[in-house]
Amino acid sequence: MLIAACTAALDPDRIAPDPRLAELADHLTFIEQTEKISAAARRASNTSMKPGYGAWCLVILPD
Repeated sequence: MLIAACTAALDPDRIAPDPRLAELADHLTFIEQTEKISAAARRASNTSMKPGYGAWCLVILPD
């Protein structure tokens, strides 16, 4: 409760955003998208009608 009160009392305009967070956000977005693709591929693999047709491969290309 004390933390919430102190946070609410701060003026957000006085606090400069940390430039490192933008780069971190990009990396986290990439990881989240990769997880979603991987989960979709696993679902497709698990629901395939014929054995052997569910194999998948995730290729991550360098920048």
